[in-house]
Amino acid sequence: MKLRALLTGFFTETNTYVKAGTMDSFNRTAGQEIIDQNRDTNTNFGAYIKYCEEHDIDVVPCVYKGKLKTDAAPGKAIRRPVTQ
Repeated sequence: MKLRALLTGFFTETNTYVKAGTMDSFNRTAGQEIIDQNRDTNTNFGAYIKYCEEHDIDVVPCVYKGKLKTDAAPGKAIRRPVTQ
C-alpha cells in the first residue's frame, strides 16, 4: 500500500502591535491549490511537498489558513540589540 500524507495547517505571525482580527481575516487555501502555491518554495510546506514527491508519498491536501500581514503600526517597532 502506497503511503499518503495529509497536508494541512494554521499559521499566524503576531507581534505586540497586531490589530485583533477574526478567522475571516485569514487567507484560506484548500485542495490542490495548497500544493500549487507551495511547491518549490523555501517554506515548511515546500520542504514537506518536496520530501513526499522524492519518496513517492501521495500528498493529500486538506485546508490551510494563514495570516502573514501583521498590521504593525509604522514607527512603533520595539528595537533591541542583537546579541550572539
